[in-house]
Amino acid sequence: DKAPGNRIGEYQLDANDSFAMTLDFSNGAFGVVHASRWATGHINELRLRIYGDKGGVEVVHNLEGSALKACIGDNIESAKWEELDAGTVPTNYQRFVEAVKSGVQTEPT
Repeated sequence: DKAPGNRIGEYQLDANDSFAMTLDFSNGAFGVVHASRWATGHINELRLRIYGDKGGVEVVHNLEGSALKACIGDNIESAKWEELDAGTVPTNYQRFVEAVKSGVQTEPT
């Protein structure tokens, strides 16, 4: 689509575009957000990483499933990441079927 709303100046946007954003928090912390729909080697994958002075956590969701990992406590010095048991939650498909069966929307609606 060559519509004006799909452009930045002369640059035509497409589905492979990504962005990087810096964040400044009121407590002095800062962050970086990078988003890409189809990064090489990470097809249809969602990944969230949070780092702080007491460790880091990572959530990964892809076609193979989901994982929660952490590098905390004594593992910080050796940079050892451990997979944590985050329990199980219903998939969006399961939630949808339950909402249809019960007639009650789940949150978020």
